[in-house]
Amino acid sequence: MRIKLAKSLTTVTTFSKFMALMLFLLLLLVSFKMGMEYGAQLERGNSTMKNNYAPNPDFKKNTINPNN
Repeated sequence: MRIKLAKSLTTVTTFSKFMALMLFLLLLLVSFKMGMEYGAQLERGNSTMKNNYAPNPDFKKNTINPNN
């Protein structure tokens, strides 16, 4: 069963094309800006982690026992 919508709601107009383009570009710009801010936060976080990094002396590189 299909819902019938009014013709005015399904008509593609110049204005609707313009609004779709603007929303698409806005989404790209906002996501790029958020990604750049996130990357900057990671960079700041990594730089402090490098300065405070202390390796764990109990860590074993090969934890798999080949005899099992």
